[in-house]
Amino acid sequence: MTHDLTHVVDKLLDEDDLAAVEHALLMENEEDRLTRKLGDTTLTNYLLKFEEYLDDHDLYLYDGWNDVQVLGRPRVQRFWVIVYLWVPKETDLRGMERIKTDQEGQNQIKVKKLKDGSRILEVKVLRRLLDKVEEKSQDEAEDVSDEKIGQNPDA
Repeated sequence: MTHDLTHVVDKLLDEDDLAAVEHALLMENEEDRLTRKLGDTTLTNYLLKFEEYLDDHDLYLYDGWNDVQVLGRPRVQRFWVIVYLWVPKETDLRGMERIKTDQEGQNQIKVKKLKDGSRILEVKVLRRLLDKVEEKSQDEAEDVSDEKIGQNPDA
């Protein structure tokens, strides 16, 4: 395996606690599994941006969204990111209107109903909107970091 396990080896050398080492190995395996499943780390990053985008639009306030599953890799195109979702039949799709009407209203959602009542969604989001999510997160992290640097630990 070409994956770097340096931090796991360091834990083995530094930790007497076998549970900490097992946890590090499990986390490593999970990251490796996700990378294999999604492929390129760029795809993983866009999937994380997409998840945060949904969260920023309060989609998880609607019934059933905690049970939605991503189907495969996102398709990252020049201007679009396309993500396929499996949605249980009891999921409230009204939240998707927030995605469709975001910014210039260019995002697109196609719904295909399956025989069991569940649905497959093709969600097509402007790539630049997902890139803004990352920029916002970086700005927030910098603000928090700047606040911590500015604090006086003796106060």
